[in-house]
Amino acid sequence: LDNVLACMEENFLTPADFVDHILGSTEHESARNSLTTKAVRICAALYREEHAHSHVTQWAITIVRDMLRTEVTDLSLEKHGLRFKATSATVEQLESAFMHQLAEKMQEVAPNLWHLFFALLDSTLQQRRAMGGNVKVGNEDMDIYVEERDLGEFGGDNI
Repeated sequence: LDNVLACMEENFLTPADFVDHILGSTEHESARNSLTTKAVRICAALYREEHAHSHVTQWAITIVRDMLRTEVTDLSLEKHGLRFKATSATVEQLESAFMHQLAEKMQEVAPNLWHLFFALLDSTLQQRRAMGGNVKVGNEDMDIYVEERDLGEFGGDNI
C-alpha cells in the first residue's frame, strides 16, 4: 500500500482522483467493475470513518431526497390520475377508490416512496408496541391503543 501511495504522490494523483479516473476510463474495465460491484462496501467503510461519517450521511440524504422528490413529481403528473382539488375534497372521496388508486400508483410509479412510507408506518407501530399501553404526556397519563393495521385502513385492501 505504501508503494502504491508513494507512486500516486509522485504522479500528483490523490486517491479520490485515482478512483475518478478509473470510473471515467473505458480502458480499465476490470478496475471499474471492481469499484462498482463493491460500491456498497466502499460507502459503508467511508460511513464508518469518523471524519467522513457526516459527509457520507449528508450525501446519502441528498440522494434519497432527490430520488423521492422525483418520484413525487412523477406521481403528481396528470397522466396518473391522482390530481384532485384538495380544498374541496371530501372525506368520502379520499376514503373511497382514491386511496386504493393512490396505493397502486405509488407502488408502480414511486416504489421507493412506497417502501419509505411503509417503513415509517412500521416504525411507528413498533414504537407503540415497545411503549406499552400507558405513556405519560405532560401531566397526563395517556393510553396508547396498539392495533395491528392492515392496508385496508389506507385504502389498499386488495394489494
